[in-house]
Amino acid sequence: MIHFCIFGGHEGMVSSDNRFYVTIFGGSELRVPTVARQIIEARRGERSEKPSRRCIFITIFGGTSLRAPTLAEEYLELNDALRSGAITLSDWDLAVGRLGARQSIRYGSFTFCGGFEGNELPSEEEELDGLALNQHLGQIPESIGKLLMLGVGQKGVSRPAIVRQAIASARTHAA
Repeated sequence: MIHFCIFGGHEGMVSSDNRFYVTIFGGSELRVPTVARQIIEARRGERSEKPSRRCIFITIFGGTSLRAPTLAEEYLELNDALRSGAITLSDWDLAVGRLGARQSIRYGSFTFCGGFEGNELPSEEEELDGLALNQHLGQIPESIGKLLMLGVGQKGVSRPAIVRQAIASARTHAA
């Protein structure tokens, strides 16, 4: 499948259906799926069993940005997946180990008179806003929110490690 963004803007998620993303005279901000979502998609057979997907991004006179999910999104999706039984913590640990060795999305890009940013972290403001909103809604306890704040601005496996620690802490407090 091909995703087109021409003379406009698009904000969405990198989909397992789309393999080619074309942006012409516009801007696309695409979020990388959370680790929990990637595990669930792999189980459903919506993508191959490979731990990474291959996407091609073509940007002409525009901008394309790939953004990592926020810590709040990672935490909430992992928590929901664990509650529903869709995945286990050992599934998460195995996936994080595989993803730590390589990117979750392998990509190629062609950019002409524009810009392309790959694997960009959410801004500190986005991270803190997401945590504050979910704390206010009661979806993330205050103590867990403080723990997740330690991951703001962190790259690599430290982000999922903090999410894993937050889940373990939440389960300990719930018991």
